[in-house]
Amino acid sequence: MISSKNKILIAGIQRGDSQVFEELFHEFYSALCAYSKLIVNRSDVAEDIVQELFFKIWNKKENLNISTSLKAYLYRSVYNNAIEYLRTEKLEKMYKEYNFREIHSEGNLQSDSDQLALVNKAIEELPDKCKDVFKLRKFEKLSHAEIAQKLDISVKTVETHIHRATVTLKDKLKNLYIIELIYILMNIL
Repeated sequence: MISSKNKILIAGIQRGDSQVFEELFHEFYSALCAYSKLIVNRSDVAEDIVQELFFKIWNKKENLNISTSLKAYLYRSVYNNAIEYLRTEKLEKMYKEYNFREIHSEGNLQSDSDQLALVNKAIEELPDKCKDVFKLRKFEKLSHAEIAQKLDISVKTVETHIHRATVTLKDKLKNLYIIELIYILMNIL
């Protein structure tokens, strides 16, 4: 249950009350930066994550919908953003290492366009309903519920189709280097 103080702060922010926003910022900024640093292990990145969170809150203040305590919301948001940063950083590092190996290897690997063609061909070979669900999720970024509603199927059926598509694509594309596949999928999805 959300406290009355939290309700007042949220309402103030939604109204665009800069004093309320500043109060929130000053109350939580340092602690959130310290928390973020525990996750990402870099002060500059930790501060960027927290600043970005407050920037988003202020820019989306009219639509701010928090059903938990502000503190819980802020910490969960910082955690999610920090984990996303680490995932992205890991993928970038893996791709850079792959590029280094590719440049220094004697054998020529398939070009990105050739690999993209293989990925697209594999997607097109999926069963029709499975392909439709996969494309709506990956290309149009629809949620499972939105896909279910659009195709008049259950959310569980959507999840099943996405799982099947993922397993099938992994199997069909297993000859591609995993790093190449991650890079290609990041660029097309």
